[in-house]
Amino acid sequence: MQGAFAIQAHQTAEGLHFDLMLEQEQALATFQLPEPPERLAIGESLAVPRLFDHRKAYLAYEGPVSGNRGSVRIHDSGTYRGQPGPGGGWRVELMGRRLRGWLALTPQEPPFWRLERLAPGSVEPAERPA
Repeated sequence: MQGAFAIQAHQTAEGLHFDLMLEQEQALATFQLPEPPERLAIGESLAVPRLFDHRKAYLAYEGPVSGNRGSVRIHDSGTYRGQPGPGGGWRVELMGRRLRGWLALTPQEPPFWRLERLAPGSVEPAERPA
């Protein structure tokens, strides 16, 4: 699996969060993060909700969000490559302007997934025992 990715800074009435979007076949798999993933230390993880898939137009969109749901700006973007991970998740290497490195996304209790920063870019992380 490979494609484009974007991280949007999404300002709402409730505050700022970040949406990680990974290009899939017809849409963008989207996860809501409390902070940008480059702030995570190697080995650090957090629970993030998986949101509904977004249209591919959001890869480059900046501006107001419909329904009075705030506004977004691009925080980072680039390409990624990935592979299936444990439990139906993904391991992806992001190659962006700000973030270059491996992340693991592992499904947890719906709608949450575990996001973990694995390794710097171009160094494929070692497999962990299941």
